[in-house]
Amino acid sequence: MQFVAKINVDLFLTRKRERKAEKKRRQLKLRRSSRARAQFFRFAKSGVFGTSSVIVGMLSQLAKSGLPMSQTSLSLHIPKNFSMLNSPEDAIEFVSEFAFTFQNRSISDVFVDFADVKKQDLGAHALLDKLVDEIVAQTAFRGTRMGWKGNFPNDPSQMRFVKAMGIIRQLGLTHRYLEVTDANKIHLFERRCRHYVRNIRPINPDDKSQQANAAERFVNHVDRCLAKEGRKLTLEGRSQLCSYVVEVIDNAENHAGLVDWTIQGYVDMAMDQPECEIVIFNFGKSISTTLEELAEGSYTRAQIQTYLDLHEKNGWLSPKWRREDLLTLIALQGAVSSKNSAEEHTRGQGTADLIEFFQQMNDERKFIGIHPASMYIVSGGTRILFDSKYRLVRGEDGSRVIAFNESNDLKKPPDSACVIPLRGGCRLPGTMIGIKFAVQPSILQQTEHIEKNHELAKS
Repeated sequence: MQFVAKINVDLFLTRKRERKAEKKRRQLKLRRSSRARAQFFRFAKSGVFGTSSVIVGMLSQLAKSGLPMSQTSLSLHIPKNFSMLNSPEDAIEFVSEFAFTFQNRSISDVFVDFADVKKQDLGAHALLDKLVDEIVAQTAFRGTRMGWKGNFPNDPSQMRFVKAMGIIRQLGLTHRYLEVTDANKIHLFERRCRHYVRNIRPINPDDKSQQANAAERFVNHVDRCLAKEGRKLTLEGRSQLCSYVVEVIDNAENHAGLVDWTIQGYVDMAMDQPECEIVIFNFGKSISTTLEELAEGSYTRAQIQTYLDLHEKNGWLSPKWRREDLLTLIALQGAVSSKNSAEEHTRGQGTADLIEFFQQMNDERKFIGIHPASMYIVSGGTRILFDSKYRLVRGEDGSRVIAFNESNDLKKPPDSACVIPLRGGCRLPGTMIGIKFAVQPSILQQTEHIEKNHELAKS
């Protein structure tokens, strides 16, 4: 090592930094492992986890069959297009079949095969990671062990994605983490609320501290992503986005029936075309189920019943445009919430606010010539895709509507390319919101101009 220091100082320093970083990762893993074992013991003793994971059970019930196995060894062949944005059915079905197999077979070891992956996104990995997290917790509660092995995609950029954001980090396989030089180009964000943790440490429903903390950290992450393009959120924009995320999380906690949510994000500057992705998702009741369960005569039930009756009367409902899809669409509108009981109540703004923020972000990107962002919502059996063609529009009375048709009228069916039933009866037991956009490092010098004239999220 002294010889290397004499002939190549940069190499010596790089290796020294890598050794220190690896030592820190090992120490962190040991601390986390020790805390996890102690925590699992408390949960098991208190009985809040139960004999099996609630979320594994929810996912396994959706599967039509399990995955093929060789005795007690399971090989997980990740779909070629592992994406909630482009192919949510493939991702959900794969994860559900994995859950079903885990529930119904004895598994000693798992081989995760990424060899065929050509396209992937954070939403699909977030769903798989959540299942793996629950499986690891369940095996720990039961005092059993499961071995994990696998390979990587052949494409270097896809391999980097798996190492940085995929199952590698979820399992804490530090020896498979990215090299320091690559890791420094990827900024990650994750905040979770696990259902069994909340059960053993209940929080007052009126206490928003955990939600606010998660939202603030999330907004800081978004700001770091935008900083890569030479932009930043205004103070007002930060405040607005924080309040939007708090309400989205609050909706998940109050409507889904299961307090379990995750926020994840990343910005990857190592790609040929750098990109940023953000995902917020929760398990539990879908959006449509929450509205479907409203009592007859309730305020929100009366709000939505007009549209349900009209679409049914006109014969518009079909396998391609179902009652469930209509309910999901209605829930996106401003001031529609199952918690509202009078006209002056203002619950239900969170998702509409987030849609409006997305539109403002895309308007900003269009102005400076950047490719528009993509946004989707998957809830239950419904998938909604957002683009610049259809917009959330404020009416004269202040209401906000996005109907995904030319007249922006909820009394008419939407564009079938934007509001889409998941094929084959596929369902997500909860709701996922995802936003993905390319980052343009070439405009980093435009910060001053943009800040002065077109600050993001300015009202």
